[in-house]
Amino acid sequence: MVLLIFNFDSNLVSLVTKRNKLLKSNHLFVVTSKLLSPMTKIEKCPVLNFTEQIGGKWKLPILNVIRQTGSPRFGKIHQIVDGVSRKVLTDQLKSLEQHGLITRRQFEEVPLRVEYTLTEKANQLKYVFEAIEKWSKSTVE
Repeated sequence: MVLLIFNFDSNLVSLVTKRNKLLKSNHLFVVTSKLLSPMTKIEKCPVLNFTEQIGGKWKLPILNVIRQTGSPRFGKIHQIVDGVSRKVLTDQLKSLEQHGLITRRQFEEVPLRVEYTLTEKANQLKYVFEAIEKWSKSTVE
């Protein structure tokens, strides 16, 4: 028997096997109803992987602005993404770059010019954005 325990307060997942071996992780796992042998690999939930990279309030709107405008500069992104502070925008852009979703190109000019573009990995989200736009338009009353 396999028992999956999820504590919403601490975001902790505990997996207890029939041998009473307790495994702890900060990630949500997909567990099948089959009995897991000690050698069975538990896969990370794909939705959690998606939200780790693109979750939060600002990442999708930022990616969408870059997708729609091509190679915008920081100021243009800040102007279009309504309500985001400059610090939060900077942090979110760094995170998106670390996850390999955007490329930051810095030009050695005075004043300094920086442009952001989507990587091939982020371009694969094109259909996700189109589905979100279609769904959003269909729910507007």
